[in-house]
Amino acid sequence: MRLYVFAAVLLFTCAVCGQPSPPCDAVFWGNVTINGSIAPNGTIASAWINNVMMDSCETENWKGTAYGKVYNYKLHVGGKSGDIVEFKIYNATVHTDTLDCGETTNLDLHLWDEDVDESAQISINYTEGKANLTVEWTAGRDTTGISHYELWRRYESENFTLVARLNATDREYTDTNLLSGNYTYKLCTVDFVGNKNCTEANVTVVGGVEGGKIIGSVTYTCNNTGIPNVSVSLMRDGEIIRDTKTNETGQFLFEDLSEGNYSIKVSKPHFFDNETDVSLIAGDESDISLRMWIKGDLNNNGRSADAGDVSLMLKGSVLIIEPDWRYDLNNNGKLADAGDVLLILKASVGYIELI
Repeated sequence: MRLYVFAAVLLFTCAVCGQPSPPCDAVFWGNVTINGSIAPNGTIASAWINNVMMDSCETENWKGTAYGKVYNYKLHVGGKSGDIVEFKIYNATVHTDTLDCGETTNLDLHLWDEDVDESAQISINYTEGKANLTVEWTAGRDTTGISHYELWRRYESENFTLVARLNATDREYTDTNLLSGNYTYKLCTVDFVGNKNCTEANVTVVGGVEGGKIIGSVTYTCNNTGIPNVSVSLMRDGEIIRDTKTNETGQFLFEDLSEGNYSIKVSKPHFFDNETDVSLIAGDESDISLRMWIKGDLNNNGRSADAGDVSLMLKGSVLIIEPDWRYDLNNNGKLADAGDVLLILKASVGYIELI
């Protein structure tokens, strides 16, 4: 990993905060940037003398203002005049400077991170007949600037889901309560900018835990009958891992699921999306039901944009009635505005369909 540093210096006197000041103290303040952009809040900056950390802080945008300049970090460094101060962003050295006791120095710190050069190499330790396994890895030669590791898992034909976010010093992770079947594990080395380099390994689990089920139904709000051909997405940690469609009676099924928290999202043209959360215990069965509103069916009679719906939209637009989320047909966050009125009027005469 190649790091390039540029610093701008300006003198200024300001109040001291942070660690208690030693007899000889200097203050450094300014902005931390990563690849030319202001570093996100919580980025760790630190100052070192002879491999001893003198102070550290987390960046905070608009931390303070001096001489009209906004800054996001401030460090207090104790030592003796002439000491060489090493500045780091996380564990990457980005600048060195000479300590001048009593001075307050404006110093902008810049991290330029081109890419993750190497990924860790992983192996899997698994004993047949067990429902758990251990993923181990050896770090690449260049670990400068590594923020953390991400471990992802794919079961059979599912999409990858994030299993764990691990420290840069970690070298193994034990995954438990696994189902029988084929798994792919992907370990990603992640730097402080978010660049990733990933490697994969496969394993077949025999004798895993019994899988759980989610049995569901999707119905109309107007009459509680099933809606066929609805797209149903099974999500975990915000990622879609499986999808299916409802049958002719509005039923769907997900089987062989591991223990954990899931979300179910349903969608179909001419309907508003709906979503619910499910917590599943290993081997258990969860029954859920979701209802879907027809777009433009404000009076909930099963017909979109009829005379009653147009009347309700007009009343909502002038606040004769209080509109709710169903009145936002153009998805701009404004209920029953002029755009929504225009859409339902066009739909009422067959000029458009509300999809």
